[in-house]
Amino acid sequence: MAIIAEAAKLGARNVTLPSPEFGVAQAGLGEGAGAYLAHDGTLLARWGNTWERPEPFLYDLQHHLLMGEPGELLTGWLGIAAAAFTVTGLILWWPTRRTFRLRALPPRMTRPAVVRHHRDIGVVLALPILLAGLTGAMMVLKPLGAAVFAPLSPSGEVAAWQAKPALPTNTVAPDWPKLLAAAHARFPDGETRMIVWPRAPGEPVTIRMRRPQEWHPNGRTTLNLAGDGTVLMARDAPAAPLAVR
Repeated sequence: MAIIAEAAKLGARNVTLPSPEFGVAQAGLGEGAGAYLAHDGTLLARWGNTWERPEPFLYDLQHHLLMGEPGELLTGWLGIAAAAFTVTGLILWWPTRRTFRLRALPPRMTRPAVVRHHRDIGVVLALPILLAGLTGAMMVLKPLGAAVFAPLSPSGEVAAWQAKPALPTNTVAPDWPKLLAAAHARFPDGETRMIVWPRAPGEPVTIRMRRPQEWHPNGRTTLNLAGDGTVLMARDAPAAPLAVR
């Protein structure tokens, strides 16, 4: 509760609670700003943008190429390009497959030897590059991922899972003890991992939980609640349609 109260004072949009792997809470303040909070709510560090600390800088570089949403889309298309280059490289390598040699370095620094070494190393790394490129592209380019996995589940189930929650019938301020109690009553084995404040008045609070079956460190199980603790929607990640999982 102390963490949530302090994060609210800072104007946080969300806060990720401490875990055994990362022992402090991280509050997201928007526009790259954030803060670290101790278990008792003490402010440990605060930054105003992604350039002031290495962790948010590296995250933004990895996910957005320091360009925001356009950079994220670009990473998706780069994943497709990497997969395409890998496939075309395999096609070009196939006629010369009998000359394959696994070496760390070219035997000679001549153009033919360097080209052969490039092709052979490319074959060894083809599968990891394909997996990284295609899975990354499907995570970023949502329509691509939806099209690939659509045959795994009926469209009605996927649409029901992705439906937006109902709006609260009242606009009372969040009663955090009631909200947390309602979340744990719905998923008793779940660990509360993230709190997301409403983006606008009248919208629900989102609580994200991790159930024992989930691999994601912050879980994918979510609840949308009114300020008085009424559960408006609950998504149980382990029970999600296969196409969503």
